[in-house]
Amino acid sequence: MRKTLAAAVAALSLLIVSPGAAHAGGGSSSSAWPAATAPLPAGAILSQSGSRAVVLAPTDVFTTKQALDAAYVKVGYTVGASTGLPRWYSSRDVQVNVFFAALEGGRSQWTLDLVS
Repeated sequence: MRKTLAAAVAALSLLIVSPGAAHAGGGSSSSAWPAATAPLPAGAILSQSGSRAVVLAPTDVFTTKQALDAAYVKVGYTVGASTGLPRWYSSRDVQVNVFFAALEGGRSQWTLDLVS
């Protein structure tokens, strides 16, 4: 189990070393995650597009979830949970589905999907 987790963390580290690969397709601002209206957790952005972002947070799931809840409430979202989805946030026009995983060393990985 630890070897598998170590291999996964090593693979994620490769993505962090070359974050420009996620922006290689032209780099227009329309392809970036709309962070002003849909906050991302603090941490290293592994990949992002206009509808999906993957973030490696330096803090555990509980701490990051509390900060993310507060950030979404601040910009007017409702916080909820649903069967099959660990977390979601919704506003009048948009829903953000959030998936997360605890990693060794007190870190966590977050995938956010924007649904219009």
